[in-house]
Amino acid sequence: MTSLEEAHQQLKAQTLLDELTKVNNRKAYNLKIKALLAGFERYQTPFAIISIDIDDFKKINDNFGHDIGDKVLQSFSALIENHIRQTDHLFRVGGEEFVILSESKTKIDTIKLAEKLRQTVASKTLMPGINITISLGICAVIKGDCVNSIAKRVDSLLYQAKANGKNNVVFSPVE
Repeated sequence: MTSLEEAHQQLKAQTLLDELTKVNNRKAYNLKIKALLAGFERYQTPFAIISIDIDDFKKINDNFGHDIGDKVLQSFSALIENHIRQTDHLFRVGGEEFVILSESKTKIDTIKLAEKLRQTVASKTLMPGINITISLGICAVIKGDCVNSIAKRVDSLLYQAKANGKNNVVFSPVE
């Protein structure tokens, strides 16, 4: 590979990574979900989306400052990356909002993963004196889905997890 090709590859990788957390960003998410939707449409290859929100993150920024909030996001991202499988893809899509696109073959596997992540995060101290919890929404792709339809469904489930008292997993019962 020439140095120009290497520079191009490096630049391409940088455009798909979140600068703070070093996980995939929203642009990478958009590319991956479109590819997964195409695979589902053509070959019926299943996948699920897990939407994750750090509960009460604003309180961390308000009480400890944005520098500490940034460190919490970095530690959180690393923790999640260390606890997902190769068939799971983590993306930071907003401030304290993350998405996992899971190529698990069954919904049960995706639910187990989400619950494991919820428990792992709740049991760890990411920074001295700072413990966090997460709320998660899960749905599987269904026939006729597009980027917007699956995003709306999973957002609704995430909001339901928040409304149920936070620190829990909510999934769509019918799919």
